[in-house]
Amino acid sequence: MHWSLVSASGFQEEIVSSDLVLRHHQTLRQPQIPLTEHERYSRLFSTLTLGDMSDRLEITRTTWNNFAVRFTETANKRMTLQCAQHLHSHMQLDCAQNVLEVAAGAGLGSLDIAQYLLEDCSKLPQDSKRTFTVTDLSPVMIDMAEKNLSGVCSDIVAITCREANGQDLSDIATGSIDRYVASLCLQLTPDPDALLREASRVLTADGMAGFTIWGSPDQSGNFVISTAANKELGFDENVTEHPNFIMGKDIPALRQRFLKAGFKRVQLWPFQCVVELWSGEEFAKFQEKMMCLEDKELQTKRFAVIKRMADDWLAKGTPIGLETYIILARK
Repeated sequence: MHWSLVSASGFQEEIVSSDLVLRHHQTLRQPQIPLTEHERYSRLFSTLTLGDMSDRLEITRTTWNNFAVRFTETANKRMTLQCAQHLHSHMQLDCAQNVLEVAAGAGLGSLDIAQYLLEDCSKLPQDSKRTFTVTDLSPVMIDMAEKNLSGVCSDIVAITCREANGQDLSDIATGSIDRYVASLCLQLTPDPDALLREASRVLTADGMAGFTIWGSPDQSGNFVISTAANKELGFDENVTEHPNFIMGKDIPALRQRFLKAGFKRVQLWPFQCVVELWSGEEFAKFQEKMMCLEDKELQTKRFAVIKRMADDWLAKGTPIGLETYIILARK
């Protein structure tokens, strides 16, 4: 998630410890099954106005601090890294000199970006210095990114990792970045328009910004199956469509947001992140790692339902995963 405002995706279930969140959580909890942490703060955000931005940022930071390791080892490695790599392949990163990544998470996608900047891949002159600034709102994510990126720097490529809020990149000079990358965070931010404005501001006149967001829920079996299973089991939570899908449902409105932020050209297309192709049981194991229930009997029942639904989904000849939209924007 999941930077800069939000890490690279939207799948969380750790408990946020701030008093504000706990007060709200008391009204959201049900005894049967926990909300994922992102579901909690998505609902929390719906009760807060933009005037509560400091609260939103603190909720987001704490959420990703708590979920950093589990997200990286599950959803990030098996699913969301795919759309990030596809995005990078279309951004002409081998021609980039100054790259900024927002919501970099633990730096798995950052490793892919870095390969384009190194001497063997870059199309820039051999003596041309490149910079790569890797940011995330979560200090835990930044610590993980620093470890994952250690040893990648060279005399030509300088990589720095630091905390940053993608809605307010005050430390980044206007027109100083020729490639801006933000994967699976635009739909998570409290103020996506602010994030887009900052992306446009820091970008050079001939630069390129790349984003990914969640696509169609109908093509996202990872969430359709999980939600349907919870509903069949009679849970009171996690039985409605995930709020991360909202932004991708109105593409014309989304394009207008980019134009209003200062971008003049926008290209957008769908990309499927594949979680499972053949085995409902393997998908159920993945879901079990994503959502560990304390009630083992309930966990066993949920495993069986998800396996059955996943096998039915795969029998139609369609992979289980998350549909995303790849978005490239120029000024």
